[in-house]
Amino acid sequence: MKYKLQDLIDIKQFQLLLDRMNEIYSFTTAILDNDSNILAASGWQDICTKFHRVNPESEKECKISDQYILSHINEANPAVCYKCAHGLVDCAMPIIIDGVHYGNFFVGQYFLESPDLDFFRKQAKKYGFDKAEYLSAVKKTPILTNKQLNDYILFVKELIEIISDAGLKNLKEKEAREALKTSEEKYKNQVNFLDTITENSPFAMWISDTEGVLIRTNKSLRTILNVTDDQVIGKYNVLHDDNMIKQGLMPSVQSVFNELKTARFNMFWTGTEAGDADLSMARELWIDVSMFPVLDENGKLLNVVCQYVDITKRKRAEEELLKISERLELAMDAGEHGFWDWNLDTNDIYFSPCYYTMLGYEPGELPMKLETWINLMHPDDKKTIVPEVENYVKNAQSYEVEFRLKTKDGGWKWISGRGKSFKKDIDGVSHRAVGVHVDITDRKRAEQELQKLNKDLELRVAQRTQQLEATNSELQFFVYSVSHDLRAPLRSIMGFSEIISRRYIDNLNEEGLEYFGYVLEASKNMAALIEGLLLFSRLAKSPVEKELINLNEILQLVLQSLNQDIVENNAKIDIPDTLPEIKGDRALLSQIFTNLIQNAIMYHRAGMTPEVTLSVEDSKDNIIVKVSDNGQGIPEEHHKKIFNIFQRLHTNDECPGTGIGLAIVKKAVVALGGSITLESNVDKGSTFSVILPKN
Repeated sequence: MKYKLQDLIDIKQFQLLLDRMNEIYSFTTAILDNDSNILAASGWQDICTKFHRVNPESEKECKISDQYILSHINEANPAVCYKCAHGLVDCAMPIIIDGVHYGNFFVGQYFLESPDLDFFRKQAKKYGFDKAEYLSAVKKTPILTNKQLNDYILFVKELIEIISDAGLKNLKEKEAREALKTSEEKYKNQVNFLDTITENSPFAMWISDTEGVLIRTNKSLRTILNVTDDQVIGKYNVLHDDNMIKQGLMPSVQSVFNELKTARFNMFWTGTEAGDADLSMARELWIDVSMFPVLDENGKLLNVVCQYVDITKRKRAEEELLKISERLELAMDAGEHGFWDWNLDTNDIYFSPCYYTMLGYEPGELPMKLETWINLMHPDDKKTIVPEVENYVKNAQSYEVEFRLKTKDGGWKWISGRGKSFKKDIDGVSHRAVGVHVDITDRKRAEQELQKLNKDLELRVAQRTQQLEATNSELQFFVYSVSHDLRAPLRSIMGFSEIISRRYIDNLNEEGLEYFGYVLEASKNMAALIEGLLLFSRLAKSPVEKELINLNEILQLVLQSLNQDIVENNAKIDIPDTLPEIKGDRALLSQIFTNLIQNAIMYHRAGMTPEVTLSVEDSKDNIIVKVSDNGQGIPEEHHKKIFNIFQRLHTNDECPGTGIGLAIVKKAVVALGGSITLESNVDKGSTFSVILPKN
């Protein structure tokens, strides 16, 4: 670091200032450089200077406090404070000059609450202090409230700014003096003091005579305007500049020349409007202009000095920000979003034009106050929404709530309110919140209509379900009744047929025997059909009792029941030696595999030995049992309908059957929570895959 703090500020002046502050406020203050050298101090308390910092043991606690503050000074906002083991509070604020940390401003040696005298009596005994003198020093130590502390810190912050400004001024002056000294040494035979400072100034400058004609410019000015001295010296007259005339700034300029005032303003400057001089080659730019008169010892005008600061980038950024703001306003209006900006300190709220129009009001027709929003809210919503929003805002949380606001015509609109507070101060208090209101009335109406439709649909589904259940019950009762009522006459027919076959068969001629054979065959088919109907009917209402079942046991029972069919058709049945256990219902599993294996045997191709193969696949969630044959196969167009009841692909003459077997299979599989698929090719055979869930 090139300079120390004592090089940049007047220590004696600030010592007087600190002493004066102590006389008025009784505050302990000190200014220290970065090497912990005390440059100025005032008001130090006896409790520290005569006791704590004198005793070697108690001083250790003081050093801990000092070390904490110094190690955390970079966290100061605006100050870093620490309460030492002796109960005293010290605060420090960094002194920053031109971005460089040169030292610290300390305030402290005070209490934030009344001291515990018993504690300090123990302290006196612990460190060997004179108890009476020590307690007297304790009682003299100031006691501050948090508010007094915060106020004083803010005051000191402003004082530090004064110190920093003074230091910065001195720093710049030192740097300027050094630059001037270097320039004088280099150009002492060519330019004078004023020319050197002007030429090397980082600010664009010109100097005019009393008539406003330029007599001097500097490098920065020539650079930002893109002009030369030959183009402006003796030619450009500020009092004739059309830029200032057209922008209404000439009265301020004239006051510098005529009334010896200073002037400052922003303007857009272009060389084509420069007046008498031809400066069309100059740059166009926005500039911050400062002008002041230079007077002689008699107070008469000698010259006018003007300084330009190029603010083109800032102006363009402001214009772009304005465009973005306008676009945002247009977008919100187009989307029918009402924008609001709430000052939490005053409860003033800015409402955008769309905020008013969505409720039927003209922009600005209602007061921009929090009460406006509250008074417009539906009474039923106000009880919960207002405290809810206030809580969100208090805790700087974003939120989205829905409520109703009253329109100008007395109706109500549903609003989706979204917002968030921000800009917390050092005490964690928010001072501003912003957000939008969106009209969701149409959405709410649609939701209500949808809810109504859903209720209607649920009612209709319930009614239809009830009807279907009733129909299904009637159908099951009908099937059972028909099957039961058909059994009695069928038993009579079969009984009398049996008597005829035993007693009178020899009395029948060839034609009678043929007809009698038809009666017997029809009776058997009718009996099988009735049994199938009863079984199919019972599947719908019998409870499924799942248990862990070994498939080998089920299939052994199935093969025993089909033994006659297997022997008569010389069928080959291939079943794995070991099959898995599965959760299922014994009766349903028996029905499934009895029908599948029986069909595989029954529908074999003429002249071929029926072959039936059973295989098992074990997947993550299912057990898949496949029953394959080398039979006639099923055309693809019949793959789905063969599972429907009474659907047959053959006549009884071609192959006996009821058309119920596969319907029973599918119904049983579904009852077990599974499914069944078919792969088949004509004259090649079929594979039925029974997919059963493990759980």
